[in-house]
Amino acid sequence: MKLAIGKVLQAKGVSQTRLAEALGLSTSYISLLVSNRRKPSHEVLLRMANFLQVTVNDLFADEDEGLLEQPQIQQDPVQLDDEIIAQLDLLTEQEKQLLLAAARGFVSQRRGEGR
Repeated sequence: MKLAIGKVLQAKGVSQTRLAEALGLSTSYISLLVSNRRKPSHEVLLRMANFLQVTVNDLFADEDEGLLEQPQIQQDPVQLDDEIIAQLDLLTEQEKQLLLAAARGFVSQRRGEGR
């Protein structure tokens, strides 16, 4: 099931920034939740539902509403860069190390191909 947090926020007249502040979370994390690119913990869902005065079920989309489609990737390079930076902030230290190792491998491979 996909989240329908954006619809709930709109219906309640609450901004993503306000929700982030109320829950002590970053606005970039809330944005990822709203766009269904990140899944919240049960604790975050409960806190969100409590703050918005809705049930946890209200935070999920019905399949008939068409919200199960994958979000479109932004084509604007600046927005994409901002999106990548926001996602990097959410990585654990272990995930950052894995990403760095993959990037180093990619760079090494490219250097080998360029010779």
